[in-house]
Amino acid sequence: ALGTGASLDGAMSLEKQDSSPSGTTDYAKIFTKEVEGSGAGDEVLFHFVDDVDDTSGNDRDATNTNCTFVDVGGYSPMGTEVLNFPNAGGEFGTAFVAFPDPEIGTSACTIEFFFSSDSPSVQQTLFNDGYGTWGNLAIILRHDGSNRYLRFWQSDDDGATLDIVEYSTGTDWYQSAMKHIALVRAAASGGNSQWRLYYDGNYLTPASGAGTPLANLPTTDIGGQSFILGKAPNYPAYDYWFNGKISEFRITKEEVYTGTSTYTVPTSQFEDER
Repeated sequence: ALGTGASLDGAMSLEKQDSSPSGTTDYAKIFTKEVEGSGAGDEVLFHFVDDVDDTSGNDRDATNTNCTFVDVGGYSPMGTEVLNFPNAGGEFGTAFVAFPDPEIGTSACTIEFFFSSDSPSVQQTLFNDGYGTWGNLAIILRHDGSNRYLRFWQSDDDGATLDIVEYSTGTDWYQSAMKHIALVRAAASGGNSQWRLYYDGNYLTPASGAGTPLANLPTTDIGGQSFILGKAPNYPAYDYWFNGKISEFRITKEEVYTGTSTYTVPTSQFEDER
């Protein structure tokens, strides 16, 4: 507002106000406000209770292909119902879930869920970002003929170069109970991001992999296409189908778990809009 006698001719002097306006005489007042909070794309959340709807408020409902909802009593720490992937495992299967890109980009993030596998001796894909043949990012259940262990990988944007990180201790993933897993990427520093994997209450130290320290990988843009649970994106001969169950799934653009020791496994449904 302009006070009496103020003119719009020639130069105008603007005075910054840092508090509520007390008057409008002879100058214009401009106010700005910084707004913080989650926006669209900050989270995707599935409870897997009768549906595959995103309950985060970001409208990224999933598409369910041949998965079923199974009442398992006390099998899941989140309730009685889980999402079942009735694949034979390995190269045989038809069941998976896909959901729209949660727009992680290059930010810090946490990918977490509960799972159990019904196939003890085949390699299986739990999660991937849906890119190309293998996915730019994937969490894999590995079996080398005698041992079970966890793996994740990150590839370049062209999908050609894989940075594979293995975890060989404390990761016998063939369990009767649902186990919590969380893959965390820290904020970028110097063009790299430190990844941390947590499983069943413990931080896991990488046994091998790229980067010094291990799992310190180039920061890449994750996403741009639908993400997938239960299979590799498009490997024609062997999609590494997951045979098992998943309960609760959440991606958030923050480091939910920190440190290199134990952590508290969630005991109730994941929160909406962290």
